[in-house]
Amino acid sequence: MDKERFYLKNISKIDPSDCDNFTSEFKTGIEDYSKAFLLEDFNLENNVEVIAVTDMICNALSKKRFEMYQVVVFSGLFTMMSHRLIVEQMVNKICNYCKTHRMDDAEKHVEELLKLSYCLEFWIYFGKSKSNIKNIALILNKGDRQNYLHALGGAMLFIYLHEVGHIELNHHSLSFCLSKDEAESIEHAADEFVINLVKPNLRPTMLVNALLVFEMINDFELFALKSRNGHPLVYRRIENLKNLVEKNCNDDLLSVVGQQISKSRLRHQNSRFCNEINGNSSLDETKRKDDFEEQLPPVEDCEKGFNILCNLYMKM
Repeated sequence: MDKERFYLKNISKIDPSDCDNFTSEFKTGIEDYSKAFLLEDFNLENNVEVIAVTDMICNALSKKRFEMYQVVVFSGLFTMMSHRLIVEQMVNKICNYCKTHRMDDAEKHVEELLKLSYCLEFWIYFGKSKSNIKNIALILNKGDRQNYLHALGGAMLFIYLHEVGHIELNHHSLSFCLSKDEAESIEHAADEFVINLVKPNLRPTMLVNALLVFEMINDFELFALKSRNGHPLVYRRIENLKNLVEKNCNDDLLSVVGQQISKSRLRHQNSRFCNEINGNSSLDETKRKDDFEEQLPPVEDCEKGFNILCNLYMKM
């Protein structure tokens, strides 16, 4: 297993009570979705403990602690994912309204606001904005809120099961001194573990949820906020999962996934950090984080755009 993934130099210093409420919600969400999605149940109380942390050590990881295992997740990942999903629900409704009423200029305006609101999630990540996700979610109508919660729950389940996959596939017993190809291979194996565990008729849904997760990872890679730690590039992970579920997917979904793969591949190729992402250059995380922050619009612009977006949605 790749060295950085399981090197937890800070984990012992973190007080899990900082995220008690999130941990409880995370576990409850996983349990609820497990009943609906999975071929078999996992007993979280048996030998796998879930802990959420506020420090960005990683997106998620699993580790062995004494006679049990822990799945550790970064709560900020879901803050960003929640924000993105809420925005997507609002934008989809507004764009559909614009198309129905032939309001091309309004739709273009919404797309610009969307770009700003995506940037806001990174301000939340860096702690420069304190938007209350629960209050924002209340803006959504009943149907959009259900779609948002369904997508978020499925994404949470995918992340959890990926880490359980490392446990079930005994990846923790492997040497840290793996080649890049070997490290990437076991990440693909953990992704495949999730898909193989999901009920056949729900595999396309889990593929969509995986796309949500990979979109967030994609941003971390593209903006070089942290190293890939031996993980496959996002578009290759999507390609691998797409091949697993093709027989269960309709043509429309496969087309959407194919477009996402092409978009992700192009974004990586055009990234200014292409060499670092591909592991061909050294990593200076502080410099690259500062460089990324300089590219963001002022937080006031992000929040103004988001407020306009909320007002437009509520008028639909």
